[in-house]
Amino acid sequence: QKGKTKELVDDLWGAAKYSPPGIISSSEVDSKRDSKQVLPYWDPTLTRFMLGREVHTSTVLLSGTGSGKTTKLKQQIKHDLEEGNPVGAILLEESPWDTMMDLVSLRIGKHVRKIHRQRKAMEVDPRIADPMFVDDLDDDEVEEHFGWVKTRPLHLWNPDEVPTHDAILSRMEYMSLGLGCKAIYLDHMSLMQFGGKSEIEGLDDFAVKFKSLVLRCPSHFTIISQLSQGDSKKSHEEGGKITTRHMRGSQR
Repeated sequence: QKGKTKELVDDLWGAAKYSPPGIISSSEVDSKRDSKQVLPYWDPTLTRFMLGREVHTSTVLLSGTGSGKTTKLKQQIKHDLEEGNPVGAILLEESPWDTMMDLVSLRIGKHVRKIHRQRKAMEVDPRIADPMFVDDLDDDEVEEHFGWVKTRPLHLWNPDEVPTHDAILSRMEYMSLGLGCKAIYLDHMSLMQFGGKSEIEGLDDFAVKFKSLVLRCPSHFTIISQLSQGDSKKSHEEGGKITTRHMRGSQR
């Protein structure tokens, strides 16, 4: 504009260098920057074959219903707590009390919740007692180990209703960045709500957002997912062949 030549020249030559976010030069990459903390599995054999659990990565457990996915997950939680690693757990099929009591069961080698249920059933009607049932549970021992679990860095979420995938992702991020959890668990993602979207669309949206979460959070994430039946005549529990198409969200 007339009379503003100097201002125009200054603006042109003094403008800050523009670079879109996320673009970096190879000279800026440190050779040691990719070094990540690795957590062991509860089983040394798993650690050897899987090379441990690297932070900023995730593992998905897949198998048929009732094949032990949740039990193995809790064994890993127990191991993490015994190692002193802060843990975040979102277990949608049970209450925090159930989770903690199952950790007690793993520590003492007795199914505490099952024995409690059997005791209550016998109070209702002694005639229904299982002849194979052995009540060798020491209540003082249970309280001792339950107290141990209460002192561990274990953070649980107890939602009032089935949560959306966005709500789950936000809690997982808080557990990692806010509470410092090195290992975070979700059981299981098939129970999430997707805000009116179909399951495939919802899982696709979850996968994209989950990948971003994993990359920015210094934690290892373990997720349980159920398998879809697909067109197999045999269920997976009966030996039906498992393929990639049976993974939830991979039907496209």
